[in-house]
Amino acid sequence: GNSRDVSEDSAYVYLCDNETIEGREFKTVPKGLPAGIPVVADMSSNFLCRQINVADYGLIYACAQKNFGPAGMTVVIVRNDLMGHAHPLCPVIMDYAVVAKGKSMYNTPPTYPIYIAGLVFKWMLKQGGLAAIEAANERKAKLLYDMIDSTPFWSTPVADPAYRSSMNVPLIQVFEGERARTKTTTCSAP
Repeated sequence: GNSRDVSEDSAYVYLCDNETIEGREFKTVPKGLPAGIPVVADMSSNFLCRQINVADYGLIYACAQKNFGPAGMTVVIVRNDLMGHAHPLCPVIMDYAVVAKGKSMYNTPPTYPIYIAGLVFKWMLKQGGLAAIEAANERKAKLLYDMIDSTPFWSTPVADPAYRSSMNVPLIQVFEGERARTKTTTCSAP
């Protein structure tokens, strides 16, 4: 849908920030959302690929295995005013107020994924931080999209470059002007 379809009394707006099947990415929070409704963003496939304004979101979550470490760890960034409202049936481990009070150590933390993520973060800083990572991702994505757009043999499902993912670039084979068969290849950066 589009942002006009969001009800004024919605509890939140869910946003899949980077949809990996068709390669659609929101570079910013969509405009026109009702004021005061928090945006909950799944950034699992593009977390740390670019600079974002965290204040634009009520909650961001991302699993590590896509961009910054092995499976077994999820990062959650949640606005303070959204904590402390867990449903009574919510498991305690998913109550972000409890997790925050315990400094993210309510349960035993996954030490190996945290260690590997720390190594990735150090590497990213050595590259120049998120600004440099973003520039590298955009350069690589531009090479792929330029190739796709310049040949009749390939196409991509997202025609508008403003919404093309810099992380997942789907290639669709075109045969004799028709999409007779499809093959999607995902190219992740960095």
